[in-house]
Amino acid sequence: MPGTDPQEAMAPRDLMKEYEKQMAVVSLKACEELAQIARAAHEGQIGPEQAEYLSGQRLELGMIRLQFLDSLHQILDDKIQKETKQQSQVQSSGDTLVVPAPDSSPDVSQAIAKDLELTPVQIAAIQAQIENERGRVRPLTRTACGQSPGFDSGHAQRAV
Repeated sequence: MPGTDPQEAMAPRDLMKEYEKQMAVVSLKACEELAQIARAAHEGQIGPEQAEYLSGQRLELGMIRLQFLDSLHQILDDKIQKETKQQSQVQSSGDTLVVPAPDSSPDVSQAIAKDLELTPVQIAAIQAQIENERGRVRPLTRTACGQSPGFDSGHAQRAV
């Protein structure tokens, strides 16, 4: 049910800290379980083979849990890094805002080609048209972003 997931309400950095706390809890729980198995073996409640088997199972389960939480943490960290990078690429100067053009691929996705029942010839023609348009737009974005040799941002702002 949307809106009831506590992770939805948490800020990404808070969620990362929560994953870190959960990793610590999983580690402590695994240590406690291994210690209980060792005590039971030492006191003769379980045999050495059973203690070894149970220890292996607890250790493996703890590692799986840690790897899962670490994966969630890494995915979220990558997302935060990507968002931070995108935000840092936006530049402002006075009342002018410069946003980099999004990356695009000239490839027509297989899903779109399948949905539209495109033939290989049609796909090639579309990709060629995309490349052609990119070639026409690229000089415009370079000029607008100040990458052209003759571009003077001060002149552009005075002209506005």
